[in-house]
Amino acid sequence: LPGLAHPLPEGRITALNGNPVWLGAVLLMTLPGALHFARSPRPGERRFGLAAGTLIALGVFLTYSRAAWLGAAAAGLAYLVLRSPTPVGTGAAPARLSRLAAAAAGLALAGGLGWAALSAQRRGLVTSDSARVQLWSASLRAAARAPLLGAGPDSLEGALGPVKNDAFLASLGLSTMAAHAHNDLLQALATVGLLGLGAYLWLQWALLRAARDALVGHAGTAGPERAEAAALAAALAGLFVQMKLNAAPLPSLALAAVFSGLLLPGSVSPGGRTAGADRRVARLLCVPLAAAVLLSLQLYRADAAF
Repeated sequence: LPGLAHPLPEGRITALNGNPVWLGAVLLMTLPGALHFARSPRPGERRFGLAAGTLIALGVFLTYSRAAWLGAAAAGLAYLVLRSPTPVGTGAAPARLSRLAAAAAGLALAGGLGWAALSAQRRGLVTSDSARVQLWSASLRAAARAPLLGAGPDSLEGALGPVKNDAFLASLGLSTMAAHAHNDLLQALATVGLLGLGAYLWLQWALLRAARDALVGHAGTAGPERAEAAALAAALAGLFVQMKLNAAPLPSLALAAVFSGLLLPGSVSPGGRTAGADRRVARLLCVPLAAAVLLSLQLYRADAAF
Protein backbone atom coordinates (compact mmCIF):
# COMPACT_ATOMS: atom_id res chain seq x y z
CA LEU A 1 0.00 0.00 0.00
CA PRO A 2 2.73 2.61 0.71
CA GLY A 3 4.06 2.10 -2.79
CA LEU A 4 0.74 3.03 -4.44
CA ALA A 5 1.63 6.69 -3.89
CA HIS A 6 4.48 6.27 -6.40
CA PRO A 7 4.57 5.07 -10.02
CA LEU A 8 4.39 1.30 -10.23
CA PRO A 9 7.40 -0.54 -11.71
CA GLU A 10 6.44 -1.35 -15.31
CA GLY A 11 2.90 -0.29 -14.37
CA ARG A 12 2.32 -3.40 -12.20
CA ILE A 13 2.50 -4.16 -8.51
CA THR A 14 4.99 -6.76 -7.33
CA ALA A 15 5.65 -8.81 -4.24
CA LEU A 16 8.89 -8.90 -2.26
CA ASN A 17 10.16 -11.35 -4.88
CA GLY A 18 9.71 -8.65 -7.52
CA ASN A 19 7.37 -10.71 -9.72
CA PRO A 20 3.79 -9.52 -10.36
CA VAL A 21 2.78 -12.88 -11.83
CA TRP A 22 3.82 -14.72 -8.69
CA LEU A 23 2.07 -12.16 -6.51
CA GLY A 24 -1.15 -12.74 -8.45
CA ALA A 25 -0.81 -16.50 -8.01
CA VAL A 26 -0.63 -16.07 -4.23
CA LEU A 27 -3.39 -13.47 -3.94
CA LEU A 28 -5.95 -15.42 -5.97
CA MET A 29 -5.75 -18.31 -3.50
CA THR A 30 -6.82 -16.03 -0.65
CA LEU A 31 -9.91 -14.69 -2.42
CA PRO A 32 -12.25 -17.60 -1.46
CA GLY A 33 -11.24 -17.15 2.17
CA ALA A 34 -12.19 -13.48 2.01
CA LEU A 35 -15.55 -14.42 0.44
CA HIS A 36 -16.04 -16.96 3.21
CA PHE A 37 -15.59 -14.31 5.89
CA ALA A 38 -17.70 -11.79 3.94
CA ARG A 39 -20.67 -14.21 4.19
CA SER A 40 -20.19 -14.82 7.91
CA PRO A 41 -23.13 -14.14 10.27
CA ARG A 42 -20.77 -12.22 12.55
CA PRO A 43 -20.56 -8.50 11.69
CA GLY A 44 -16.86 -8.26 12.51
CA GLU A 45 -15.96 -11.16 10.25
CA ARG A 46 -18.14 -9.73 7.48
CA ARG A 47 -16.36 -6.39 7.64
CA PHE A 48 -13.01 -8.15 7.63
CA GLY A 49 -14.00 -10.30 4.65
CA LEU A 50 -15.27 -7.32 2.65
CA ALA A 51 -12.15 -5.28 3.35
CA ALA A 52 -9.82 -8.19 2.62
CA GLY A 53 -11.73 -9.17 -0.52
CA THR A 54 -11.59 -5.61 -1.85
CA LEU A 55 -7.84 -5.37 -1.29
CA ILE A 56 -7.22 -8.83 -2.76
CA ALA A 57 -9.28 -8.07 -5.86
CA LEU A 58 -7.46 -4.75 -6.29
CA GLY A 59 -4.11 -6.47 -5.86
CA VAL A 60 -4.92 -9.17 -8.43
CA PHE A 61 -6.11 -6.53 -10.88
CA LEU A 62 -2.97 -4.39 -10.51
CA THR A 63 -0.68 -7.34 -11.21
CA TYR A 64 -2.02 -7.22 -14.78
CA SER A 65 -1.52 -10.97 -14.94
CA ARG A 66 -4.25 -12.49 -17.05
CA ALA A 67 -3.52 -15.90 -15.59
CA ALA A 68 -4.13 -14.45 -12.12
CA TRP A 69 -7.34 -12.81 -13.35
CA LEU A 70 -8.63 -16.11 -14.74
CA GLY A 71 -7.56 -17.98 -11.60
CA ALA A 72 -9.25 -15.46 -9.32
CA ALA A 73 -12.43 -15.62 -11.41
CA ALA A 74 -12.38 -19.42 -11.28
CA ALA A 75 -11.77 -19.37 -7.51
CA GLY A 76 -14.62 -16.94 -6.88
CA LEU A 77 -17.10 -18.80 -9.08
CA ALA A 78 -16.08 -22.15 -7.61
CA TYR A 79 -16.73 -20.86 -4.11
CA LEU A 80 -20.19 -19.55 -5.05
CA VAL A 81 -21.08 -22.90 -6.65
CA LEU A 82 -19.60 -25.21 -4.02
CA ARG A 83 -20.86 -23.29 -0.99
CA SER A 84 -24.52 -23.82 -1.92
CA PRO A 85 -25.90 -26.85 -0.06
CA THR A 86 -28.68 -27.52 -2.56
CA PRO A 87 -27.86 -29.95 -5.39
CA VAL A 88 -28.45 -28.81 -8.93
CA GLY A 89 -31.79 -29.96 -10.27
CA THR A 90 -33.85 -29.11 -7.19
CA GLY A 91 -36.26 -26.26 -6.78
CA ALA A 92 -33.47 -23.95 -5.65
CA ALA A 93 -31.56 -24.35 -8.91
CA PRO A 94 -32.94 -21.10 -10.43
CA ALA A 95 -31.68 -19.18 -7.40
CA ARG A 96 -28.23 -20.68 -7.86
CA LEU A 97 -28.28 -19.91 -11.56
CA SER A 98 -29.25 -16.32 -10.87
CA ARG A 99 -26.32 -15.94 -8.50
CA LEU A 100 -24.00 -17.45 -11.07
CA ALA A 101 -25.35 -15.16 -13.77
CA ALA A 102 -24.80 -12.11 -11.60
CA ALA A 103 -21.30 -13.24 -10.72
CA ALA A 104 -20.48 -13.97 -14.37
CA ALA A 105 -21.77 -10.55 -15.41
CA GLY A 106 -19.63 -8.87 -12.78
CA LEU A 107 -16.57 -10.82 -13.85
CA ALA A 108 -17.21 -10.01 -17.49
CA LEU A 109 -17.46 -6.32 -16.63
CA ALA A 110 -14.25 -6.47 -14.60
CA GLY A 111 -12.52 -8.29 -17.45
CA GLY A 112 -13.67 -5.68 -19.95
CA LEU A 113 -12.40 -2.86 -17.76
CA GLY A 114 -9.12 -4.69 -17.28
CA TRP A 115 -8.67 -5.25 -20.97
CA ALA A 116 -9.36 -1.59 -21.63
CA ALA A 117 -6.80 -0.63 -19.00
CA LEU A 118 -4.26 -2.83 -20.77
CA SER A 119 -4.77 -1.23 -24.17
CA ALA A 120 -1.51 0.68 -23.82
CA GLN A 121 0.30 -2.59 -23.23
CA ARG A 122 -1.40 -4.44 -26.08
CA ARG A 123 1.79 -4.99 -28.06
CA GLY A 124 3.49 -6.41 -24.99
CA LEU A 125 0.61 -8.84 -24.47
CA VAL A 126 0.87 -10.08 -28.04
CA THR A 127 4.60 -10.67 -27.52
CA SER A 128 3.87 -12.50 -24.26
CA ASP A 129 1.29 -14.71 -25.94
CA SER A 130 3.66 -15.59 -28.79
CA ALA A 131 6.41 -16.49 -26.34
CA ARG A 132 4.05 -18.67 -24.34
CA VAL A 133 2.94 -20.57 -27.44
CA GLN A 134 6.58 -21.13 -28.44
CA LEU A 135 7.36 -22.44 -24.95
CA TRP A 136 4.46 -24.88 -25.18
CA SER A 137 5.54 -26.12 -28.61
CA ALA A 138 9.17 -26.49 -27.58
CA SER A 139 8.16 -28.34 -24.41
CA LEU A 140 6.24 -30.85 -26.48
CA ARG A 141 9.24 -31.36 -28.75
CA ALA A 142 11.47 -31.82 -25.69
CA ALA A 143 9.04 -34.35 -24.25
CA ALA A 144 9.12 -36.32 -27.51
CA ARG A 145 12.88 -36.83 -27.07
CA ALA A 146 12.46 -38.55 -23.68
CA PRO A 147 8.77 -39.45 -23.40
CA LEU A 148 8.88 -41.95 -20.55
CA LEU A 149 11.12 -40.36 -17.92
CA GLY A 150 11.63 -36.85 -19.29
CA ALA A 151 14.82 -34.81 -19.08
CA GLY A 152 14.86 -34.75 -15.28
CA PRO A 153 13.31 -32.58 -12.55
CA ASP A 154 13.87 -28.84 -12.96
CA SER A 155 15.80 -29.35 -16.18
CA LEU A 156 13.52 -27.67 -18.71
CA GLU A 157 16.14 -25.16 -19.88
CA GLY A 158 18.53 -27.95 -20.76
CA ALA A 159 15.77 -29.98 -22.39
CA LEU A 160 14.75 -27.06 -24.59
CA GLY A 161 18.27 -26.42 -25.87
CA PRO A 162 18.29 -29.01 -28.68
CA VAL A 163 14.71 -28.24 -29.80
CA LYS A 164 14.80 -24.44 -30.07
CA ASN A 165 13.87 -23.52 -33.62
CA ASP A 166 13.88 -20.22 -35.49
CA ALA A 167 10.36 -19.29 -34.32
CA PHE A 168 11.35 -19.90 -30.70
CA LEU A 169 14.50 -17.77 -31.00
CA ALA A 170 12.64 -15.00 -32.83
CA SER A 171 10.04 -14.84 -30.06
CA LEU A 172 12.18 -15.30 -26.95
CA GLY A 173 15.67 -14.42 -28.13
CA LEU A 174 19.00 -16.11 -27.50
CA SER A 175 19.50 -15.10 -23.87
CA THR A 176 16.07 -16.00 -22.44
CA MET A 177 16.19 -18.51 -19.59
CA ALA A 178 13.13 -20.75 -19.85
CA ALA A 179 12.91 -22.51 -16.51
CA HIS A 180 9.18 -23.23 -16.80
CA ALA A 181 6.87 -24.15 -19.66
CA HIS A 182 4.12 -21.83 -18.40
CA ASN A 183 1.87 -24.86 -18.13
CA ASP A 184 2.17 -27.33 -15.29
CA LEU A 185 1.16 -30.36 -17.38
CA LEU A 186 3.67 -29.60 -20.12
CA GLN A 187 6.30 -28.86 -17.49
CA ALA A 188 5.77 -32.29 -15.96
CA LEU A 189 5.70 -34.01 -19.35
CA ALA A 190 8.99 -32.46 -20.48
CA THR A 191 10.90 -32.88 -17.21
CA VAL A 192 9.58 -36.07 -15.56
CA GLY A 193 7.95 -37.74 -18.56
CA LEU A 194 4.78 -39.74 -18.84
CA LEU A 195 5.43 -41.52 -15.55
CA GLY A 196 5.82 -38.25 -13.67
CA LEU A 197 2.84 -36.71 -15.41
CA GLY A 198 0.77 -39.75 -14.48
CA ALA A 199 1.75 -39.36 -10.83
CA TYR A 200 0.93 -35.64 -10.96
CA LEU A 201 -2.50 -36.30 -12.47
CA TRP A 202 -3.14 -39.01 -9.88
CA LEU A 203 -2.40 -36.48 -7.14
CA GLN A 204 -4.85 -34.02 -8.65
CA TRP A 205 -7.48 -36.74 -8.93
CA ALA A 206 -6.95 -37.60 -5.27
CA LEU A 207 -7.41 -33.94 -4.32
CA LEU A 208 -10.57 -33.75 -6.41
CA ARG A 209 -11.98 -36.79 -4.61
CA ALA A 210 -10.99 -35.34 -1.23
CA ALA A 211 -12.80 -32.11 -2.08
CA ARG A 212 -15.85 -34.03 -3.25
CA ASP A 213 -15.91 -36.13 -0.09
CA ALA A 214 -15.55 -33.05 2.12
CA LEU A 215 -18.46 -31.33 0.35
CA VAL A 216 -20.69 -34.38 0.07
CA GLY A 217 -20.13 -35.08 3.75
CA HIS A 218 -21.88 -31.79 4.49
CA ALA A 219 -24.49 -32.02 1.73
CA GLY A 220 -27.81 -30.49 2.60
CA THR A 221 -26.28 -28.20 5.21
CA ALA A 222 -25.20 -24.60 5.07
CA GLY A 223 -23.02 -24.76 8.15
CA PRO A 224 -19.48 -23.49 8.53
CA GLU A 225 -17.94 -26.88 7.74
CA ARG A 226 -19.25 -26.92 4.17
CA ALA A 227 -18.35 -23.27 3.64
CA GLU A 228 -14.80 -23.93 4.85
CA ALA A 229 -14.44 -26.92 2.54
CA ALA A 230 -15.82 -24.86 -0.36
CA ALA A 231 -13.28 -22.08 0.27
CA LEU A 232 -10.40 -24.55 0.38
CA ALA A 233 -11.48 -26.35 -2.78
CA ALA A 234 -12.12 -23.06 -4.60
CA ALA A 235 -8.61 -21.80 -3.78
CA LEU A 236 -7.12 -24.96 -5.26
CA ALA A 237 -9.36 -24.61 -8.33
CA GLY A 238 -8.08 -21.07 -8.87
CA LEU A 239 -4.46 -22.19 -8.69
CA PHE A 240 -5.25 -25.08 -11.07
CA VAL A 241 -6.42 -22.57 -13.70
CA GLN A 242 -3.52 -20.18 -13.11
CA MET A 243 -0.94 -22.93 -13.58
CA LYS A 244 -2.19 -23.62 -17.09
CA LEU A 245 -0.77 -20.27 -18.21
CA ASN A 246 2.02 -19.41 -15.78
CA ALA A 247 4.35 -20.90 -13.22
CA ALA A 248 3.28 -20.96 -9.58
CA PRO A 249 5.69 -19.68 -6.92
CA LEU A 250 6.69 -21.60 -3.82
CA PRO A 251 4.28 -19.66 -1.53
CA SER A 252 1.35 -20.74 -3.71
CA LEU A 253 2.49 -24.35 -3.63
CA ALA A 254 2.90 -24.14 0.16
CA LEU A 255 -0.65 -22.79 0.49
CA ALA A 256 -1.87 -25.56 -1.81
CA ALA A 257 -0.22 -28.17 0.40
CA VAL A 258 -1.86 -26.75 3.54
CA PHE A 259 -5.28 -26.39 1.90
CA SER A 260 -5.06 -29.92 0.49
CA GLY A 261 -4.28 -31.30 3.94
CA LEU A 262 -7.26 -29.45 5.40
CA LEU A 263 -9.53 -31.07 2.81
CA LEU A 264 -8.59 -34.57 3.90
CA PRO A 265 -11.08 -36.50 6.06
CA GLY A 266 -11.20 -35.25 9.64
CA SER A 267 -9.31 -32.03 8.86
CA VAL A 268 -12.27 -29.64 8.81
CA SER A 269 -13.59 -28.97 12.27
CA PRO A 270 -16.64 -31.19 12.97
CA GLY A 271 -18.37 -28.54 15.05
CA GLY A 272 -18.02 -26.49 18.17
CA ARG A 273 -15.93 -29.18 19.85
CA THR A 274 -12.71 -27.95 18.22
CA ALA A 275 -13.77 -24.50 17.03
CA GLY A 276 -12.34 -22.85 20.14
CA ALA A 277 -9.00 -24.58 19.69
CA ASP A 278 -8.94 -23.56 16.03
CA ARG A 279 -9.47 -19.93 16.98
CA ARG A 280 -6.68 -20.08 19.56
CA VAL A 281 -4.28 -21.53 16.98
CA ALA A 282 -5.30 -18.84 14.50
CA ARG A 283 -4.59 -16.12 17.06
CA LEU A 284 -1.17 -17.58 17.75
CA LEU A 285 -0.38 -17.63 14.04
CA CYS A 286 -1.31 -13.97 13.77
CA VAL A 287 1.70 -13.03 15.95
CA PRO A 288 4.46 -14.24 13.57
CA LEU A 289 2.46 -13.06 10.57
CA ALA A 290 2.16 -9.56 12.02
CA ALA A 291 5.87 -9.59 12.82
CA ALA A 292 6.66 -10.63 9.24
CA VAL A 293 4.58 -7.74 7.86
CA LEU A 294 6.32 -5.24 10.14
CA LEU A 295 9.74 -6.56 9.16
CA SER A 296 8.84 -6.36 5.48
CA LEU A 297 8.32 -2.63 5.91
CA GLN A 298 12.05 -2.39 6.54
CA LEU A 299 12.58 -3.66 2.99
CA TYR A 300 10.21 -1.00 1.71
CA ARG A 301 12.15 1.70 3.56
CA ALA A 302 15.40 0.34 2.13
CA ASP A 303 14.00 0.44 -1.40
CA ALA A 304 12.71 3.99 -0.86
CA ALA A 305 16.12 5.12 0.40
CA PHE A 306 17.86 3.44 -2.52
